[in-house]
Amino acid sequence: MGGAKKEQKVTHPTHPDLRTPDPNTRSDRRQEMEIIRKVPVPEDEYRVLVRCKEEVNDLFIRRFQCTAEVTGPRLAAGPAPVRVYEKQLPKGPLISVWRDDLTRQDADVVVNAANERLDHIGGLAYALAEAGGQQIVQESKDHISKKGILKAGDIAVTSAGMLPSKTIVHAVGPMWHESSAEKCKSQLREAIEKVLDYVTNQTDLHSVAIPAVSSGIFGFPLDLCANIIVNTILVFYTPENKGRLKEIRLVNNDDKTVQAMRSACEQILGHSVTRTTETSSSYPAPSSPYPAPSSPYPAPSSPYPAPSSPYPAPSSTYPAPSSSYPAQTKQWLPESSLQVNQPITINGLNLQLKTGMIEDEKTTIIVNSVAPDLNLSYGVISAAIYRKAGRRLQEEIWGKYQWSSNMIPTRGYQLPCQHVYHVILSGGPEQAARTLREATKECLVTAHKYNARSISFPALGTGNIGLHRDLAADVMMQAVFDFARANQCRMDVYFVIHPSDKDTFKAFQDKFRLSGSISDKIEKFTERPRGPEQSVEEMCVMIAGLGSEDVEAAESWLRDVLSPAPLLIHNNHLLLFGGKEFDALASCSLSVDIEEDLRDGKATLKISGPRPDRVTAALQAERLLLDVQDKLAESLQEELLEAAVIWFYENTSESHRYPAKANREVEEAYVSRTNVTLKAEPGHVINIMNLTAQDREQTFTIRRRFLRDSLQNAQRSLMPEKCPSLTKPVEQSSQEFKDRSNEFRKAGFILLKMEKVQNSLLSGVFQSKKEAVEQRQQKPSTEQLYQLVPEQSLKKICQVGFHRLYATPRETKYGAGVYFKKSLQNIAQRFIAPDKDRLLYILQAEVVTGAATNYVRKQPVLPCVGSDALRVYDSLTDGGKPAEYYVIFDRFRANPKYVFTCVCK
Repeated sequence: MGGAKKEQKVTHPTHPDLRTPDPNTRSDRRQEMEIIRKVPVPEDEYRVLVRCKEEVNDLFIRRFQCTAEVTGPRLAAGPAPVRVYEKQLPKGPLISVWRDDLTRQDADVVVNAANERLDHIGGLAYALAEAGGQQIVQESKDHISKKGILKAGDIAVTSAGMLPSKTIVHAVGPMWHESSAEKCKSQLREAIEKVLDYVTNQTDLHSVAIPAVSSGIFGFPLDLCANIIVNTILVFYTPENKGRLKEIRLVNNDDKTVQAMRSACEQILGHSVTRTTETSSSYPAPSSPYPAPSSPYPAPSSPYPAPSSPYPAPSSTYPAPSSSYPAQTKQWLPESSLQVNQPITINGLNLQLKTGMIEDEKTTIIVNSVAPDLNLSYGVISAAIYRKAGRRLQEEIWGKYQWSSNMIPTRGYQLPCQHVYHVILSGGPEQAARTLREATKECLVTAHKYNARSISFPALGTGNIGLHRDLAADVMMQAVFDFARANQCRMDVYFVIHPSDKDTFKAFQDKFRLSGSISDKIEKFTERPRGPEQSVEEMCVMIAGLGSEDVEAAESWLRDVLSPAPLLIHNNHLLLFGGKEFDALASCSLSVDIEEDLRDGKATLKISGPRPDRVTAALQAERLLLDVQDKLAESLQEELLEAAVIWFYENTSESHRYPAKANREVEEAYVSRTNVTLKAEPGHVINIMNLTAQDREQTFTIRRRFLRDSLQNAQRSLMPEKCPSLTKPVEQSSQEFKDRSNEFRKAGFILLKMEKVQNSLLSGVFQSKKEAVEQRQQKPSTEQLYQLVPEQSLKKICQVGFHRLYATPRETKYGAGVYFKKSLQNIAQRFIAPDKDRLLYILQAEVVTGAATNYVRKQPVLPCVGSDALRVYDSLTDGGKPAEYYVIFDRFRANPKYVFTCVCK
């Protein structure tokens, strides 16, 4: 990616691109020490990153100890929906095929093509969660937590959050395997049947939108998938099983899938009964249109009666609109007063005052006030909106009776607007005024979140609530001003006053005139550069961190992901991937090819395909790598601790050693002096104060044994991951740093940073290994050796020690051990292509080489020493004179001493 780097940083006294954080720095100075980089992002990739910006930030925090903020303009939605097929089944539902974004569909139910864990990690699941909100993600997690993972053919049901639908049915389709084709077909039929069965048996659900389940990244052949779905629908709707379902929409957003669905319908159901049309929606999403229902169906009785309501049900006959607002005066405003000539503009928001009837407004959203029982027939404004919208508006708002907010969004139905935001005002004027301010701001915030272009407010609270018109005008104007100051947006906001209500119009008009000079000052304070070029907000990712090496690594990774070339991820943790990880990776993105290369012991993942989908796959791959890396580190930490201290539980007749996981839990309890119930040994309760363990009806004494006496006084040091820092910077002004800097310069590097590793647990275990070898050999047995490590492995090595997966990918020539080099001069040879712009991390370690032997092909990795079958060599070498490579197979025989951060000269 091009573009100049913009950053704010604190320079290092020696090197301008490196800063060593001061551990004593006060937290309130944190912000001024941040280094910030801006990475421009193309529009298609920007859409992907915006959709999952929270996951992006979480990844950067875990991977690079940086934050990442996706910033830029709010983008318009995609093209308008297109209906390409429509046919009524005899005594069954209406079947239609659409090219559209499923998140914009106003069907009562939308179907998500889910995976077995209901992860919202990519594709349609991501889009539904982003548009519908965190509620969908949380309900999905709750479902898996309570009922376990699903299998192919299963469904799960959650609410739809802020989506225009009522419910999401998550259908798990099969992953296609040619060898089990019949089973895959059966599972897909089962999933669709369960969806139809669920919707048919719900009294308040009458329409469903279904995508081509399994046809994307699950690899199900598209034409076969379309035929199975359409055939399943046809077979399901027999005369005895016609149910209440009125409409089934087959919705996809790519032409290839839409055409496959249309062809399947024409072959199985017959030709469409309507022309292919570009269809305007009667209910678009806040940012773009939703498709309208293809045909009206009878209005069902409400499933949410309000038995306690004191208000009568709406009459079937309504007065003319002009009489729907009982005016206190019959005098109409003159034509010249219908709209204030100069709207108030603040930070891109245009506020206008006009006369009119709120139910006739053609803005994206209109606002209504409703009583706490949600009966729309009470109140002149609410009743007028209800009359024009139709019965389904009342049904939808009653269906949201448990809504937690004071603002309830619904569709517009037969109104010319797209949404109605209903605010609940109750209590006396003072309480209503407070509620009105918050409700007005909530309407604006929600409209802005969903990219609405316009919103209309009536004079809320001035009717049955009894709020004085001057107070209502003041409160609503102030709420708009507060929102506009805090948000840069393009939105038209209207205050719409009934033509007969002269006094209320005058009250709002006076506030407008009074606010004119104030808004001028606000506009000058918040104005943006003029002109089409300058006013376009740049699409980018802002990376911020306290260490320049972290920010540099984060920026480099993001630029690689955004580059036109296929993405190569070199990470030995790919060797730990199993079926679970590859299934999750396969389900994250459409149209990408993912290849794993494990040749020569190195692990590489190649992701190629359209760049937006490649970005999605890269984010998922890195998240999965972090998960397996953390799991490995936890296991290695348990192994390290077990090499130093062992806990036993015993009674008079027997003694048992705790397994590694439980051993760590007991040690953590001992260090923190807290009692604990072990997770690794359910029901096993540890009482640290009296060193006992209770298991069912037995009581045991617990005992702690150390590998080395010198570790007995170590308390917190036995939990190195809990220490504030495991490295201590070496001052650049010190003679030690200068000497090492000269050494690195001779080897072809510029030394930027030097840190000393301080992990007493790791050092203690290493010392015991060293003493055992030296006692056997009766001579010193260690070498000072080097290892080049990837940035993501650096902190793990300092915490839990060396491991073969933490090394650079190509270090495998002499077997599956831990590799070191003797000299700095060729530390980078074969491992990486030197890049002057990239930071290198080199660890110096004290390594127990002991009795070493040369590597010989086709012999045991560590052969026996002479004729002694009980003794093997301690390490391998490359056979050079002197040896350059050393390989050990006991990871505790290497102790990290220094971390060097450098670049090639």
